[in-house]
Amino acid sequence: MKTNFIFNKLNIFIAFVFFISFSNILLAQSKQEGYQIEGAIYDKNTKQPVPNATVSIQKINSKEILEYQFTSQNGSFKIMGKTAMNDSLELQISHVNFEPLIQKLDYGKIIKGLVLDSIYLNPKSNSIEEVVVDGPPIFLRKDTLIINPNAFNLKENAVMEDVLSKVPGIVLWSDGKITVNGKTVSEILVNGKPFFGGDPVVATRNIPGSSLETIKVYERVNQKIENKETENPLIMDVTLKNNTGMFGKLTLGAGTKDRMEGSASINYFNKKDQLSLYGAKNNTNKESYSVSDFLRADAYKPGLNDINSFSVPFLMSGYNEFSTLGAKHQRVWKDSISSNMEFVFFEKNNKTQKSSTEKLLNSGTVEQLIEDSSDNVFNTKVYKGSFYVQNEGNINRYKFGGFYENIQNNESALNNRYILGLDGKFLSDLDKISTKDNKRIAKGLTGEYYFPDKIFDYKLKIYYSYLNARENNSLKQSNSFSEDKNDTTQYNFQKSNTINTDYHEGIVDLNINSLFAGKGLSNHGFFNIESKIILNKNNDNQVYVFENIDEPNRLIRNDFLSYLDKSQSRSIMNSLAYSKNRNKRVARGLISFGIEAKMLIQNDLVENISKNEARNFSDNYDNFLPNARIYYDKNFGGNIDRFELEYKRLIKVPEISQKVALIDTAQKDFNFGGNINLKPENSDNYELKYSRSRIENKTSHNLVFRYHIIHKQIIDSTIVNILGGRTLYNTNGKRAPEYYLNYDFRSSFDGNIPVNIMGYLNSAIKEKSYYFNQELFSFKQESINSYLSVGFKFNDLLDFNLKGVMNSYFNSISSSNTSLKNKYHHSSISLETGLTAFNGLYFLASYSFINDNSFSVNQSKINLLNAHLSFRTLKKENLEIKVSAYDLLGQWKGVRNYGYNNIIGQSINNNLQQYFLLSLSYYLRKF
Repeated sequence: MKTNFIFNKLNIFIAFVFFISFSNILLAQSKQEGYQIEGAIYDKNTKQPVPNATVSIQKINSKEILEYQFTSQNGSFKIMGKTAMNDSLELQISHVNFEPLIQKLDYGKIIKGLVLDSIYLNPKSNSIEEVVVDGPPIFLRKDTLIINPNAFNLKENAVMEDVLSKVPGIVLWSDGKITVNGKTVSEILVNGKPFFGGDPVVATRNIPGSSLETIKVYERVNQKIENKETENPLIMDVTLKNNTGMFGKLTLGAGTKDRMEGSASINYFNKKDQLSLYGAKNNTNKESYSVSDFLRADAYKPGLNDINSFSVPFLMSGYNEFSTLGAKHQRVWKDSISSNMEFVFFEKNNKTQKSSTEKLLNSGTVEQLIEDSSDNVFNTKVYKGSFYVQNEGNINRYKFGGFYENIQNNESALNNRYILGLDGKFLSDLDKISTKDNKRIAKGLTGEYYFPDKIFDYKLKIYYSYLNARENNSLKQSNSFSEDKNDTTQYNFQKSNTINTDYHEGIVDLNINSLFAGKGLSNHGFFNIESKIILNKNNDNQVYVFENIDEPNRLIRNDFLSYLDKSQSRSIMNSLAYSKNRNKRVARGLISFGIEAKMLIQNDLVENISKNEARNFSDNYDNFLPNARIYYDKNFGGNIDRFELEYKRLIKVPEISQKVALIDTAQKDFNFGGNINLKPENSDNYELKYSRSRIENKTSHNLVFRYHIIHKQIIDSTIVNILGGRTLYNTNGKRAPEYYLNYDFRSSFDGNIPVNIMGYLNSAIKEKSYYFNQELFSFKQESINSYLSVGFKFNDLLDFNLKGVMNSYFNSISSSNTSLKNKYHHSSISLETGLTAFNGLYFLASYSFINDNSFSVNQSKINLLNAHLSFRTLKKENLEIKVSAYDLLGQWKGVRNYGYNNIIGQSINNNLQQYFLLSLSYYLRKF
């Protein structure tokens, strides 16, 4: 109770800190006055209006652009904004074909509204291509916004992100998203192609500002007739001064308690090729599984990562050692033909020592007390490779590729499970020694082809995917079990599986309108027919042998647990989709209304043919799954309001293992049994969406409410015997409703101190049921998680970011037949702050408070405080010295509470604990 009081006070304190921060910022913004300037621009020689001239308001001292606008077809402009009294401003008018004009502004006049006399520009003699280098910082050519990086005052070693942050209307959000006048940039191209996978952060935080030639922003317009209610995607196309470049990072770190980490990456590109090589090894719980992970983490410009990036490593079980190697090559062969190859290897070694105490509750009392201890050693090796070739041309569009995957797992474990009953009565004692080996090799091919059409996007689309996998599993286990302290039973067994899998997936999508082009069918809507088939076949051979008690070296086959299965699951889905939208142009913009309907008939066959008759079954399910969606969209000058209502019918077919799993009586602690009568779970999903965006204040809101009702929900049914052994089955339960509410927002404020704010709030209420010793229980979970990120950019030398996350969920169970009630509450707050100050100095700190509270178990509280200080040196700030302190408070001891169904417990792991790390990094940059 006391901890809850403290936790609530902490919430209030954090809210107060945020309130004070926002109050100060908004107060600073409120001291600004609004201004308005309007006028018209003409050619001095011809006296004709000059359209698309750039009119900007700049600070005289810093040359910072506060606002800009392009003149209309009649040469007029009207520009508005806010400024402080002590700002010295100037009006700059520029055009690629005319000499620039600069005029100092009077603060007293512009805040009252200034109407300028006609402005005349002197034409230039040189061409547009020659002017771009020395031209205006921002100008418009047809429908393309062109940014001239050379026209901005940039600090030394600035990157592309610094250039974009100086352009009014462009916002760089803390999650890497970029918006231009409220519209999201869907793709960044560098020299006409995606830059190392297309993650915006890789381009904006690595490419030097001095290497930029131009930055173009335009809509990728689809000229073909399509039933699209969405806007055309926004593309940012970056042209570099050179077609070749190289960047990378080398890091070495050493710390207390034998902590170490090292990594190296190098990335090279030219006009046609992009090549990435990387490798890393550490024992600090940092893991990466792809080239994209490395590229984002090794960006030259520092920035806030995900809020949990410094907390999650402490929550991983055991001591971990991770190493990885990888390579990726991308090549553009022609304008539309490209290839992609990637190889990844990683190995993970884990040593986990864990002890836990669980209480199994029944009728409000503790029926069993389980003390469990384990000592596990894991090793995982993964080799993965993939390739594909694609053509995105207008005549031929296709994508073909393949992949290879080799996964090897080895595990050895020592386990002890000691169970007491009511009044401390001894029930059982189990010791297990086991080794597990698993190897899975998978390979496959995928391909898709679009048959082109002159009017529509395509006539016919065909997709096919094939996977073949072979998996080998082996288990050796030695058990000592006693239900009497003076009598112990010893039994050993071995189990091996060989599983061969063939997986096929095919899709045929026919655009009916393309077959009747020119016959007016499109006036009545758009029709599509899609057929999809998924076929999965498995051959599973299990051999189970046990050791004869009287003859220890003699192995006897267990025919009940040995089997040879041939199983298959097949899904055939045929659908007819219809959609229609109406657009109405009004004086201020566009109003759209549309409907979509889809009729899906799905047939599922699930069967298993086995030499073990207990595993034989064949089920066939037919389902009608309708979908429908309506939307209303209002777009006035880029200010958008959108309403959307959607309905979906869903089906979940039981897996074969849920129906035919066999109970192994040699396993005294846990078994999973099959239920041959298990039925599919179906559900209805209703979703209401509202989104709103405003250009003038760079604000967007998205609200989603979802109601999900599950019928014949697949639930757990647990049987616990008097010796503590548990057997879990799946069965069908009653209707279960779920409620979801999601809200996210973004807002950007311009002024003396630009501020970017983004966040989200997600909440859910879920209800389900389960059986425990054949008694029906109700389970309810209420959860809420929120996120807030605030960024302040004081100037080029001082940048401050703050992130906060709060998560909370409350689980409760109850039974209508008994008085048993169990409650479990989890709450956490995380704060992360980053400060870039002066040249090359960066400070990052994160704090997390985690609180777990459950019935009759000691409360678990965790305070984690991490801090990092880095400094860049050398002329190009290539060398970084970083000092990191993890778990500064020294409170993390690996203690966690947990709760599920009728069980609550507390565990202690040998997790990573307090340590300090010193690392050196060198950034290679050649553009």
